[in-house]
Amino acid sequence: MTRVFECNICYESKRSVVKCFHRCSAIVCRCCFKKLIEVNKAREISYCCPVCREEAIRHKHKKFTMYCNKGVDILKKIVTLLENDIKLEQAHNLGTAWANFQASIMDHDTDDDIDIPQSHNPTTNALYAMIDNDMMPLHLQDLFSPRRLLSRSNSL
Repeated sequence: MTRVFECNICYESKRSVVKCFHRCSAIVCRCCFKKLIEVNKAREISYCCPVCREEAIRHKHKKFTMYCNKGVDILKKIVTLLENDIKLEQAHNLGTAWANFQASIMDHDTDDDIDIPQSHNPTTNALYAMIDNDMMPLHLQDLFSPRRLLSRSNSL
């Protein structure tokens, strides 16, 4: 007869469970266990017991290492975690490199022979002053000059 245990996280009755690698009596099903495995800052696979909060690190805690090496699904999860961690680091490095490149372009004073004229957009008050003093630039005269009314004839 196979023993059935209740998971301390999802409260389902399971046959395949993980007991705490430390001194507490926590029982976690394999599904919840895979969700609790994570990569720490030192790029080590770690598991924190949900009851006693003690951390087990792979290759430092014998019981945890042996359990991880037994299950193929757990090893797949570990590989996936490490791959995701590497992808995140590469994306972070790429984003940092791009931000540094943009900052270097902005800081770099160019003495090229290309002269880009700066645009001058007059304010509303400056436009009214130009209209009053007949100093409207040619490209703005059509926009702000009064239009002649078209005379319409009654004949078709």
